[in-house]
Amino acid sequence: MFRQLVYCYLLLILSGLIVLSEDLTFSRTRPLMALCTELQDKYGLLVTYEDAPGDPITEVNSEIRSNGVTFLSPKWKTITFHIPSGLPTRPDLATPLSGAVDAGTSLATVQDVVRQYNASGNPGRFTVTSDGEYLHVAQTARMVNGKFERFEPVTDTVLAWNPKTGTCRQVLGDLFAALRQQRSITVVEGAVPMGALLMTHCKVEGKSVTARQILAAVADGLDTDPVTGKKMGSDAWYLVYDPNGHKYFLSFVLVRNNRPKATVGTRRAA
Repeated sequence: MFRQLVYCYLLLILSGLIVLSEDLTFSRTRPLMALCTELQDKYGLLVTYEDAPGDPITEVNSEIRSNGVTFLSPKWKTITFHIPSGLPTRPDLATPLSGAVDAGTSLATVQDVVRQYNASGNPGRFTVTSDGEYLHVAQTARMVNGKFERFEPVTDTVLAWNPKTGTCRQVLGDLFAALRQQRSITVVEGAVPMGALLMTHCKVEGKSVTARQILAAVADGLDTDPVTGKKMGSDAWYLVYDPNGHKYFLSFVLVRNNRPKATVGTRRAA
């Protein structure tokens, strides 16, 4: 009996249905964002990422480049993330995941790795929230004069909104303008699918919505075939702060294959 159990377990491992834990090391700036990309590509998780301004004294590097221009970048430390077992995986983006994505396991895994980041001495403190479809990794505390202070993520901002339909590019422009007015921050396009933004229409419903709900509506527009109305994929986003221009860059990224099934919450505007 024992031999049979061992044999079945080995078969599951070899077939890819069970993934043993692994360690991922990052030696680059924004290691948590780099990990989010790995979670998207290797595990098919629909993860968004958002950070905040770092403390200019303790969390920002200053470098004078050959042209005499001072370049600022976040300070960071090499970190090794321990990814718990239990997630389906794939060897490359062309290969389907080895199993279905479970919402509860996915949330617990991302919460675990975010706790590892928060204990690593890298900038900021992050939390994870689930809306039943996305896992949102956002910075909720930042260093100010040597002490951590609470920070409201940009995408948590509740905005007065006139329900409208327009191109996704127009909707983003309205979002950026609203954030400038309400939070006095500048958000600009980073790596975005410009053709899709210009050609695809997005619909945002509700008169009081969060910036995150608007981004989810834009992602829905980018994911939907304008002719058939069918979903073509899943888009997540990154919102990163650039200390050089004192502004945020918004980028969208395609996440291939399985997304968690909605079990709690909703990403739609009320």
